Amino acid sequence: MADLELISADGKIFPVDKDVVNNWVTVTEMLELLQGESDSQVHLPAVNGSELKKIIDWSRANGGNLPRPNAEGDPVTVQLTEADQFYFASIENGELINVINAANYLGIERLLDVTTQLLADRIRVKEPHQIRAEFNLVNDLHEEDRAVLREEYELISNEL
Repeated sequence: MADLELISADGKIFPVDKDVVNNWVTVTEMLELLQGESDSQVHLPAVNGSELKKIIDWSRANGGNLPRPNAEGDPVTVQLTEADQFYFASIENGELINVINAANYLGIERLLDVTTQLLADRIRVKEPHQIRAEFNLVNDLHEEDRAVLREEYELISNEL
């Protein structure tokens, strides 16, 4: 039997054991506030059901044990696990961004590290115009700004 129920923004209910969410800062703090109340439901108004399901499944696959790879303050180099790849490597960028936002809201540092690393790996191999097209970004640089950047880039390239 599950210890608590997580309720997503779209009203979906997910029964989970507390050990699954022990590294979720937001949920842990909510549970501390609710301590002593018989109601074991936690409402998560910033997380949709589809993302919450993926995050719960990923947390279960990791056994609730989600340590950060390095000490706080050090640059984080993320080594992706099989669970990371299985749950998040094949989802579309829009959904991945939703999971990043949910991980940030829920305070799941390891998931935030994993998903931002996956997104960075996708962006790293693309040209600026491809990134703009993929994420519907408008190029708001004026021609004068672009000329300055081209000139600076040329100077840097020549120094290398």
